[in-house]
Amino acid sequence: MPRRRSSDIISGVLASAESLRRDIGSLPEEIRGGVRELVLKMVSEPERRRGRPPKIKGRQRRRGRPRKPRTEAAAPV
Repeated sequence: MPRRRSSDIISGVLASAESLRRDIGSLPEEIRGGVRELVLKMVSEPERRRGRPPKIKGRQRRRGRPRKPRTEAAAPV
């Protein structure tokens, strides 16, 4: 029975992670720590925010029915 596509994707990711771990392990100790911290920051999930998202600054979108344009009043003579 063939493997599922998701299983293939997961096994590919795990294999690449293992090869990356071996490559990092072969680096000198002073470089290895910095690379490991950088990789963990890239891979780890961002902190999830709770509640309402912050208001987007910028020009407000007009809502509702558009108004009729004003006609210019005639200048008194």
